[in-house]
Amino acid sequence: MRWGFDHKDKGCSKVFYFPEGTELHFAEMPEDFCDIGVLPELDVDIEKHISLYNECDI
Repeated sequence: MRWGFDHKDKGCSKVFYFPEGTELHFAEMPEDFCDIGVLPELDVDIEKHISLYNECDI
C-alpha cells in the first residue's frame, strides 16, 4: 500500500484532525469505495518526542 513517500503518490494517504469539541456526523461508506487499506477509527494521543538519528537504526 502506498503511503505518500514518493511524490507521485501524493494524496494516496490522508489523516484528518478535528479539534476537540468539533461536531462530527456519521456517514456511510460509499458502495463503490475500495476497501483495501481502509483503517478503522483510532484514538490518537499526540505528544512531543525528540528523536536523534542513530546509525544503528539502519
